[in-house]
Parts: sequence; structure tokens; C-alpha cells
Amino acid sequence: MGTYIFFNCSSLTSINLPNSIDKIQGGAFANCSALKSINFPRNLTLISELAFEGCASLTSVSFPSNLSTLGRDVFSNCFNLSSITWDAWKGSTALQSDSFSGVCPDGGTVTVTNPSGHDSDELLQYLVNSGGLPESWLPAPELPDDVYDIDNNGILLGFKAGIDLSQYDDGICNTMQIPASVKSIANSAFSSSKNIPSFITNLTFAENSNCSSIGIEAFNVFSSLISINFSNAIKLSTIDQYCFFGCSSLTSVSFPSSLKTINFGCFGNCSALNNIIWNLPDDYQTSITFGENAFLGISNSGTVTSLNEKITSQQLLSWIKQKGNFPASDDWKAAN
Repeated sequence: MGTYIFFNCSSLTSINLPNSIDKIQGGAFANCSALKSINFPRNLTLISELAFEGCASLTSVSFPSNLSTLGRDVFSNCFNLSSITWDAWKGSTALQSDSFSGVCPDGGTVTVTNPSGHDSDELLQYLVNSGGLPESWLPAPELPDDVYDIDNNGILLGFKAGIDLSQYDDGICNTMQIPASVKSIANSAFSSSKNIPSFITNLTFAENSNCSSIGIEAFNVFSSLISINFSNAIKLSTIDQYCFFGCSSLTSVSFPSSLKTINFGCFGNCSALNNIIWNLPDDYQTSITFGENAFLGISNSGTVTSLNEKITSQQLLSWIKQKGNFPASDDWKAAN
């Protein structure tokens, strides 16, 4: 794609590129201020300088494994870009020191999919050190494991009685990481009645997580929650009824391949949810079930990303639109 080919196309909102394209030259999409999503071809190797400079509506990008070079200021002034996914990142990429300068200053998420020896934490540190990604993207300390009430059967019941969570409200700690020892999360464990601290914005799971199910209304109306990353929850099978219902600030969810059931109203009224990433199993159409209204009331626009190389994001989008009252809106796009 030649230099500045779509420069200043201020009404352009999305674009799908054929796999024959392997290079995006300088300024190709600069100042496409309405651009929300772009499908990067699987054969892409190069994105040159200023290619997406000024794309203020861009919130997420998903790079293919072949991408090897990013020029200077590629995402300059993309101040809403808060999610970076990289398929099978190989551990080194030619980056300019300011390739990611100007992205969301408040932080975001970095995910390596189908890792081959290099994980998400390593990529995140690399992008900060070598690509100008703001240090605010680095993970904040999680709540310590000893704040959780876990019974002898490995069931997480909530926070320990009498625990003073305000001591962790230091402007840095913003993550709940479910301990690896947890086998399931009880009904209403962290519902609105259980006093979830408002400074918690991210929910993650520790490596080698043993959690297989999350109960009814476990995180119901968790109003400060922005992102959920289930990537480490490799045994998670069921997310039960109304589990995240009414989490009005939630924007991004990453599902694992083990997930089989999303029950009734699970993500209902999560009105800001606009980024769904899913490492689907090959037999997803027959092995995964949705309860009624599972996605009723989420955002009318967003991006769906499939992390299974055999299943395109478009296939995932078409399938999920048929399930659980997922929005039929044409403003939901496939990432690749």
C-alpha cells in the first residue's frame, strides 16, 4: 500500500485488507480520525512511519505473526488505542523508539496469542523498552492472595471478613488476580453487596489457574471493572448466569479455549463492552453454548478477534451474532 493512500479520509471507519498485501507504507491511514478497526493481512511484514498517525478512534490492533518492522510514530496521537494483540510474537521486532508513542496514556492491555516461547509480559516490556509504549501500560501490583477467602475445597467465597482493602488504594494497585489454587468462584462472591473496591479495574487469573467455573452473579454490577483476561484460566468451562451483568465500564474480554458455557444474561447490560478476543476450540460451533440474553445490551459497535488460526474473526463474528442476543449491528467488525 503506497504512502498516504488514505490520508485524511475522515469518514473511513473500517477496512479489510487482502492477504496479498505485505507492506503498509508511510502515512497510509494518517488522520483517518474515524477509523475504528483494521484487518491486518496475515502476510504483513512492515508498517512504515506515521501509517496510523492521528487515528483517534482506533481502540485496538491485532498484529499477525509475520510482522517484523514498525516505523517511527506509527501510532502517534492514537490516544484511544488501549489493546494490542500479537499472534505468535517471535521475540524480536524491528521497532523505532517511538513506534507506540502517543497511544492511550492511561494504559492498556498487551496479549500474545499462540505463544511459541514468548509471553504477553515479555512483549509488553519489549514494547515499553524499545517501542515507546507508555510505562503506564506496565502491570500494577495485584491485590495479595491473602485478601481472599478460599475454603478447603478451593472455592473462592469473596474477600476475607474484616479485611481493609483501602490500604491498597494507592493509585497503583488496580488488579484482582484470582489465585491459582482457586477451583471455582462461588455465587455472588464479589457482587455489589460485597463491597468491591472502586480502584479495581482489571480482572486476571494467575498462571496455571485451576478455576473451572464462575458462579451466578459472582461479579454482578462491578461498576469499575474495565477489562477481563481469562487467558491463564485454561480450565475454565462455565461462566454462570448474570455473572458480569451490569458491569457498565467493562470494555474488553479475552476468553480461553476451554470455555464451554456462557449462561443466561452473563454479560447483559455491559454497555461499554466493545472488544471480544476468543481463543476458540476447533469444534466451537458444537461445543460452546450460550444462555439467552448472554450479550444483551452490550455496545452496538466493536471488534471481535479469533485467536485460532483455523477460524477467522469473520467466522467468529457471524457465529456469535446468532447467539445470546449479540448485537446484529454492522458496526461490529472482525479484526482479521
